[in-house]
Amino acid sequence: MKFAIVAFLCLAVAESTIIVPRRSLGAAFEKFSEENGGAEFYSNINNDVQDFLDLLPEAEIEGIIRNYVQNDEEVKSNWQYVTSDGVQQQIAAIEHGPEFAKLRAQLEGGNLDVARFINMVHDIFGFEHLTRQVRVGNGLRGMLAEIKAIIPMTRIKLLAARKYLFSSAFRKMVKIITSDEFNANLDGVSNSALVQALIADARANGVDVDAITDFGGNLALKYKSLKLEDYDD
Repeated sequence: MKFAIVAFLCLAVAESTIIVPRRSLGAAFEKFSEENGGAEFYSNINNDVQDFLDLLPEAEIEGIIRNYVQNDEEVKSNWQYVTSDGVQQQIAAIEHGPEFAKLRAQLEGGNLDVARFINMVHDIFGFEHLTRQVRVGNGLRGMLAEIKAIIPMTRIKLLAARKYLFSSAFRKMVKIITSDEFNANLDGVSNSALVQALIADARANGVDVDAITDFGGNLALKYKSLKLEDYDD
């Protein structure tokens, strides 16, 4: 029932920038928001598209279509054609063709789960599902890069700022884990003989330990950039 809005949103992703209204939670939070991306703090395009799809009265639309398919001769004839094996084979050929592959690659480059939304349309007509493309060959670093690309860091920053402002328990924990004593203890664990032996064993077994530490280090630097202490009273 949702194929029209899916097509529209795919075009919208390619052609325009969606602007999300700014939400203010007080002067300090507003200041933090401005410093960390302002209004455009959505990070998962699939959730954004789903938010639009959720606005559709799906049950009512299905009821209208079902009524026409059962009782209107023109719609019934059209439905029989569209759901035929011949049309399904033609659709499959299009979806596996080089032109569609280029379009799909462009959308997936923006982290849109193309198969997820196309399969919503397929489910309507009883077509076989389009499979997700398997991306391999980039090793551990490639996998971690893909994970990093979908972590909504700006939303995490905004949530952390809100928690720091309004949750005394969260503020207390931040002060603990940013203290010199905590970081000294953390270094003690990292440099312990047991941890170093584990790292050496991992390297010996072909694990790219540096890729893992780089990944964690990049996230840690983003966390430290929050400077939540700036919002103390």
